[in-house]
Amino acid sequence: MKKLLAILLTTLLLLSLVACGKDVEDPAGTETGTESSAPAGTTPAPTPDDDESDDKNADDENKGGDEQTPPDSNGATTVELNKDTKGIKYLGVRGILSDSQINCDHSGSGIEFVLQNKASTLTVELTSSDPCRFKVFVNGELTKNDLNEDFHEIFGEGKIELTDLPLGNITVRLVKITDQALATAELTKLTFTGTLRETAPADKDLYIEFIGGAETVGSGISAGDAYAGQDVTKAYSYLLAEALNADYSIISMEAVIADAVAAYELASPERDADAKYGFTRKADMVVVDLGSVDAADTALDANAFAEKYEELLTAIRAKNGEDCKLVCLYTASMGDLSKTVQSVCRQEMGGQQDGVYLCLRNAEGAEFVDDLKAVADAALAGTITERELGTAENGEGMKVNLKEDFVSVKTSNS
Repeated sequence: MKKLLAILLTTLLLLSLVACGKDVEDPAGTETGTESSAPAGTTPAPTPDDDESDDKNADDENKGGDEQTPPDSNGATTVELNKDTKGIKYLGVRGILSDSQINCDHSGSGIEFVLQNKASTLTVELTSSDPCRFKVFVNGELTKNDLNEDFHEIFGEGKIELTDLPLGNITVRLVKITDQALATAELTKLTFTGTLRETAPADKDLYIEFIGGAETVGSGISAGDAYAGQDVTKAYSYLLAEALNADYSIISMEAVIADAVAAYELASPERDADAKYGFTRKADMVVVDLGSVDAADTALDANAFAEKYEELLTAIRAKNGEDCKLVCLYTASMGDLSKTVQSVCRQEMGGQQDGVYLCLRNAEGAEFVDDLKAVADAALAGTITERELGTAENGEGMKVNLKEDFVSVKTSNS
């Protein structure tokens, strides 16, 4: 009897050891570890590859920039803003790119993006060196702040908070209306609920640069002093770019010609006095509005002004190519220097036949845009609108001798 019990115990022990050995060596061989053993109509347990695929799909669905946080408990996503953030178009063209922020310096600089919006609010975090104002347009409509003002004011660290946003696809355009001479700013984060389109709004076919002083950047165009009285969206520069559906750069030079060539080559002189702009995008047209401050300097020699003015126009052509059109503004308040500008453009630079056009600036902001647009349209089309004085045989609109004096005549669309 004892012998029989011993045999039974030994047999049970061996069977137990065999079973344990099978689990350790071949886990995929068990029923619960095989895909084919899953009951009909059920989903097999995910493999490690399936987990990675799901994570990737989730990332792709929420991706807006290279750095973003997962949605919070309310479904909001925060995107870090920098030069590599996907889906963000930089406005103002010129600037200094950064790995940690989007710099907004020149008048009219900012960002534009398209959002599949799922909530009524959106927040932009930013900093500014001095009091600075932005305007925000959603689907082309100007937004208001919580005080019912049409601008958002920042000083130091702050936020622009938009409310009552429409749902669905929206295009958001944030524009710095304060010039860099008064304040520089940095955009750091964008928080929203929804999906930021990875493809940024496309560049427009036309790119215009504006070089000028107070009128070009909109100083004194709104009520108040300094930054409170400045609004580039009401200046002729921004309004002309909108009228021509163009991308733009708006560069303030205090309307002084002496150092204009050196200043024109800089990306953002208030942020970095040495950083050069690479001219990676060539301007189709450059509007030059310089000489007003020079005219106030009674000690300025007209010949020296003419030399510097021609030097600037030549530099602009060298940077942007011979096909770049030039539109040079002058005013009655410039006195004799207005004649100098006209002489340089018509004689030294070749006039309209060589793509150099003149326009009398006799108003500011919106009042001047129609006149300037007529000249800009003619310049872009290559239309000759000047004729030689005292000659009828050559026909209206024909320019023959560029060394003679010319007068402006009305264009067909002016």
